[in-house]
Amino acid sequence: MLYEAQPFEDDFTGPHFLAELELNRGVRPRAFRALVADTVGVGQQLSLVTATALLFYCAAQGRLHPAALLRLDAALLAAGALLRAALRGPAGGAQAAREAAVLACGSWALSPLLASLTSNVSGDTVAACAAAAFVLHLYLHDYSLRADVAATLPGSASLGGALTGVTLLASRLPSTPCVTAALLFSLQAFVAWPFLRRDLVRASRRGALAAALALHCATLTALARVSRLLAAVLAAALLALTLGCPAALVRCHRLKRRINGPWDEATLTGL
Repeated sequence: MLYEAQPFEDDFTGPHFLAELELNRGVRPRAFRALVADTVGVGQQLSLVTATALLFYCAAQGRLHPAALLRLDAALLAAGALLRAALRGPAGGAQAAREAAVLACGSWALSPLLASLTSNVSGDTVAACAAAAFVLHLYLHDYSLRADVAATLPGSASLGGALTGVTLLASRLPSTPCVTAALLFSLQAFVAWPFLRRDLVRASRRGALAAALALHCATLTALARVSRLLAAVLAAALLALTLGCPAALVRCHRLKRRINGPWDEATLTGL
C-alpha cells in the first residue's frame, strides 16, 4: 500500500524475511558434453571457411591444378548424393543429383564474369574484403540449424557474406576453368552442405561428429603443407572452441549466485 501511511519503516523486514530466500532458482545446470556437442558446428564452420580460403590460395599459386580440383568436386558431389540417398531414400538422392547439376551449370555460367571482376582492384584490398565477408558469415551463421540457410535475415546475410568472399577470391584466379572448379567447391560448401549437415545431425549425432572430425583432419593436413604455424593456430582455435570454452563456461556456471525472494518484482499470474 504505497499510497497510505504504514505502521512500520520503509525498510522493514519481518522475522521470516530471509527464510523465503532461494538460491539459483530457475538456473539450468550446464553439462560439459552437451556444450561440446553444441560447439561442434562452430568449429566445423571455421574449418570449412579455412579450407575454402586455402583452396583458393593454392589455386591462385598454381599448386592445385583445375583438373584435380574438378575431380575433387565430382567426388564431393557423388558423396553428397549418396549420403542424401542414405538419409532420405532414393527420392533424396535424385534431388541431390538435380541440385548438383544446377550448381555445376551455375558455376560454369558465372565463371567468365567472375574471372575479371576485380582486375582493376589491388590484391590486398580484395583479400581484406574477402576476410571481412567471411568473418560476417561466421558471426551470423545459424549454428543451431533451426531454419533453412536463407530463411531469416541473419541467415541471408551470412550466406551473402560467404558468397561475397568467394566471388572476390574467385576473381583473382588465373584461368576460367580454375574459377569454375573453385566456385563449384564453394557452392557445395556454403549452399549445399548446410542442408545435408542438418539431415545428418537429425539422423545421427555420431555421424555428424565423425563428419566434423574428418573435415578438421583434412583441413589441418592441407594447411600444414602450406604453413605449419597456421595449422597450429587453427588447431589451437578448434581446441579452444570445442573444449576450452565449454569447460570455462561450466566452471564459471558453478560460481553463479542468483538470489530470489520476497524482494523480487511482483509478477502477474493467472491471467
